[in-house]
Amino acid sequence: MARWTRIFAAAALVIALAACGGQPGLNNLFDEANAWTDEPPLGATIVTPDEFRRMVEAGRLQPRSTANVAEQARDRDARFLADRAYLAALPDPSETVLDLLAAAGAASGYQGDVTVTLGDETVMLDGLATQLANAVATAELAADVDNALAVYRLTYDLLPPDLRAQATDPAALAGKPLADVAAAAAHVDALLGTLPDLDLTAWEAVAAAPGNPALATLGAGNGADVKATCAEPTGFVSRLWFPLKSFLPDVKSQGRRGTCWAFTAVGAIESRELVQNGTAVNLSEQFLVNKVKHDWAENDYQEGYSALTAVNLANANRQALPSESAWTYNPSPSRGEADGNAAAYRGACDDYTGWCSETAHQSPVYCTKVLLATFCGYETIAFGGPGVSTGTARQLWASGQAFNLNTYRNLLAQGHVIMASFPVYEGFMRAPAGVVSDYAKKHKNARGELVDGPSGNHAVQIVAFFGNADLSTPGYNYDVGGGGYFVIKNSWGCDHGDGGYWYVPANYVWTRFNALYALDFDSRRSPAWTREQANPGSTEAPTVSVLSARPDVDLRVPTDLTDFFGVSHTVATAVDLLVTSSIDGTLYSGAWVTDRYAFPASLERTFTSVGPRTITVRASYAGNVTQKSFVANVVNTPPTLAVAGSGTAHRGEPYTLTASVSDINDADTAALCAATTWAVSAPDALSAASGCQVSVTFGVEGNRSVNVQTRDADGLVTARTFTFDVQPPPANPYPRVTGSGMYVRRLLPVGQVFLCLHSTVSPGAIIDLRETGCNFVGETGSHPLHWAHVDVENPSEESLTYDWRVYATIGTGEQLINSALGSADPLFAPYSPGNAVTITVPCRVTVRVNAPDPARSKTLTVWSGSCRYDSTRLN
Repeated sequence: MARWTRIFAAAALVIALAACGGQPGLNNLFDEANAWTDEPPLGATIVTPDEFRRMVEAGRLQPRSTANVAEQARDRDARFLADRAYLAALPDPSETVLDLLAAAGAASGYQGDVTVTLGDETVMLDGLATQLANAVATAELAADVDNALAVYRLTYDLLPPDLRAQATDPAALAGKPLADVAAAAAHVDALLGTLPDLDLTAWEAVAAAPGNPALATLGAGNGADVKATCAEPTGFVSRLWFPLKSFLPDVKSQGRRGTCWAFTAVGAIESRELVQNGTAVNLSEQFLVNKVKHDWAENDYQEGYSALTAVNLANANRQALPSESAWTYNPSPSRGEADGNAAAYRGACDDYTGWCSETAHQSPVYCTKVLLATFCGYETIAFGGPGVSTGTARQLWASGQAFNLNTYRNLLAQGHVIMASFPVYEGFMRAPAGVVSDYAKKHKNARGELVDGPSGNHAVQIVAFFGNADLSTPGYNYDVGGGGYFVIKNSWGCDHGDGGYWYVPANYVWTRFNALYALDFDSRRSPAWTREQANPGSTEAPTVSVLSARPDVDLRVPTDLTDFFGVSHTVATAVDLLVTSSIDGTLYSGAWVTDRYAFPASLERTFTSVGPRTITVRASYAGNVTQKSFVANVVNTPPTLAVAGSGTAHRGEPYTLTASVSDINDADTAALCAATTWAVSAPDALSAASGCQVSVTFGVEGNRSVNVQTRDADGLVTARTFTFDVQPPPANPYPRVTGSGMYVRRLLPVGQVFLCLHSTVSPGAIIDLRETGCNFVGETGSHPLHWAHVDVENPSEESLTYDWRVYATIGTGEQLINSALGSADPLFAPYSPGNAVTITVPCRVTVRVNAPDPARSKTLTVWSGSCRYDSTRLN
């Protein structure tokens, strides 16, 4: 430090030397006020005073003094306060502006960009100063009728002819107020909403990552705007074709720099060149950052900026962009964690061999010594060779304005990348596979605690929109805010999100983002674009086959319609499918998997009315359609009825009869039980005339008939007559069954308290074998919810045992699902045999009461209804 300390005792001599032979305006070049009073910047090239002067005279060097640096710092503070005051004075600030003012309210001056942790690396986000400056520019453009009219003209020119004829001609809006332009834009948005395939997406025959292989870094120097290795996306951007898919540069990486705005702007320009000219270019983000931060908006120690403003500054200065090879990008992985001063940029040039300085613009720095004084300056990087014009950018939307979703979707479908600015919350930072679902306005602080507000601000490209219909496949339907996802192409490298892409719900963009921009270019398109849009994949139409021309379908029963039709394609893994019914309307609309290596697709639907209907299957791919139909006849089947007795019937002894009723068209078995009626002839007597379980006392011996019928909710009746061979009264009727059934343990109110009591479960009800019930007084541990019981009259107190069995009806037969044989307990708790795959099926519980004399044993169905249980056991 000492050898560079300024000793201004020799100031007069320095000034005299500076005045010798200089051009007008350069006479004070080596004046004391222009001196660099600190150590020369690291990596500075030392030149002679004459060389230094010649570089300044030629416009190749911009002198920079310590006083200049201090003045920049004061300007950053003043700009911060002025921007905050401007926003605070807005008459109707948006919610995002209010959030920003709340975050910036306590600051007394400049608040720089910030670093945040992303996996095992860090990325730079715009700090409060950049956010305030961008918010001011956004607010000004939101009130600018010229910007609104330019956006309307861009939107109008992209309309299909039939819609354009219904929209207001832009010429008619010249000189009109902003409200009129906004109303015309809203009308156009409504017109676009009538298009059936606005987004022009399709499922890919073979999954493919977005991008154009011709967009490769040329490799000059050792810098790079992409990572050496990349994870391919595996989500929707690989499986869905969208109009811009082949017209995007690869996912890039801004490294540890706050240059997201440059990557957003350059990426949009590179896409435009492919869309309009069919030219694959890889442009230098490093150059654009340098021109903005060194030439047009001079700022040595603040990297954050606006993509829109950068594009328009380049256009205003007629500055074309060179290729990446002209000045490769420096990701500065070793630079500091903030900005606003020289210390934050220490290490920015480490391991980089191209032009560099430890500043935001990274222009090479030159210094010279005049006597004891040091003078420094940053080189002005000029490029006048063949390059790519940036064109003009327009602000499409600002937070607080009407969100014309269909307009933005159409811009994407017609080849316009949308640039976006938004606050970064935790829901975006930690989105699994890039899918944003957490809307909370929170971020994690340095201690890992969730606190209010964003981590910072960010700029990205929006490259596609996927509606719910685009994302839905059989058995996997989406319903996200705003009706779909915007697809974001980020600049954090390809090992975050879904290979560098994020999926953001439309209403997240509407309610959380700051602004949307787009390049303003005409409707001219390259032959490559025209070919791609006309034929996004194979031209072969799908094959639709009818497997059953007139199938019968059960009323109110889920039916897999793929039992009756099939859809296939020789190469495509998915096609668009529309299935309609002449009676029931649309049964399915969306993507349909045709991948021969995938599980077969299913399409379960439930019909609620009887009779024939024509089912039409329409499959399309790349605009080619195949359509076939079949007739499904929906039928209502009468209920089924079976009756089980309780062993041998004897005159004068109550004989239990249990009816098992079911209706494939009606799951309410309890209602069927209530509608089941019984009848006998005198002198036989019934304990009850209805229900699924009764007892009959036969008055005479021989063949006796019992009539039973049940009626379903639609009035269909099933009637059966059962004949029993009634024997004489037994010498010993015991054990005699006097009652049976199912009860449930519940907490029931008794006065002012609740007690664990049991109550009867009606036949035909559904019991859940997985549930536990309450504990009776004095009990501990857990106990099943449902218990079967049998009541036995046993006056001799014989030793009895009980064989309990539970049967479930699976398909057309019964299966034993659990049992307890030889039990001494007249109670039995049916239990779930597995721990996975829950099913609900008809079931019944039986018991055999075993007497010492097997001839006196009694067998009966204790209860019938439906059981819900886990059918599979997983370890």
